[in-house]
Amino acid sequence: MSATEQRREDLKPLVGFVFAESGRIYGHRRAHAELRRVGVEVDDELVRKLMRQMGLVPVQLKPRRGLTIAEKTAAPVRVCGVVAGIGGGHGIAMGTFGGR
Repeated sequence: MSATEQRREDLKPLVGFVFAESGRIYGHRRAHAELRRVGVEVDDELVRKLMRQMGLVPVQLKPRRGLTIAEKTAAPVRVCGVVAGIGGGHGIAMGTFGGR
């Protein structure tokens, strides 16, 4: 085994450790930055290649979507002749509208 191949084999556990410790969210750039911060001399393209060889794909985090919370003083909504008053998180109160 050549020196280059040996170095790559030695780096794989380090790259895997950084990836696992990040919660599987670090891509090759952040993993490279973390390795450099702890003193490992490595190129970012080498980290990218090693991650690809090891099958390490970061999880794509999606922004959290909050639930819409109706105001306590929400106006009634007319739906098909029925009044639906929604407000304060107390559920839906329904009644007829216009004598139907």
